Amino acid sequence: KTKKSDTEHEPLMLAGLNPLYTVYDIYDSDHTLIGAIGYSNYEPYEGDKDSVQVVYSALRLGSVYRFDTDSRYDVVKTNKYGTTALTTVVYQDGANAEPVNNWGILSYNNEKECFVAVELESNSVSESQVLEIAKSIEF
Repeated sequence: KTKKSDTEHEPLMLAGLNPLYTVYDIYDSDHTLIGAIGYSNYEPYEGDKDSVQVVYSALRLGSVYRFDTDSRYDVVKTNKYGTTALTTVVYQDGANAEPVNNWGILSYNNEKECFVAVELESNSVSESQVLEIAKSIEF
């Protein structure tokens, strides 16, 4: 893995959220680490199996690192089994630290009861590239 500078956040926090998540690094053509992708099963809630709060609860609730679905959850693709949406990944190491915002993609399938989470460095990947990646996710 390549770290661009001492002040930049490496997009690998996704791997540390739950040791049961399978997470892979994402590199650009120069072999620079620009993101991570992971997937996991989730426990559906009987009353609402499509609730963003339920599906992504482990990713939404962190105080240092979180997929901020409350501020941004822009659905880019939907079908009868779930949605794919763009969101913001927020990393803030300490109350006085400046937050780092990266691109986030979340996609779930309620039939298979699993989700995919992607974090991409906002300095390395354009919004149009993120949108193209999001639209390409299939279960």
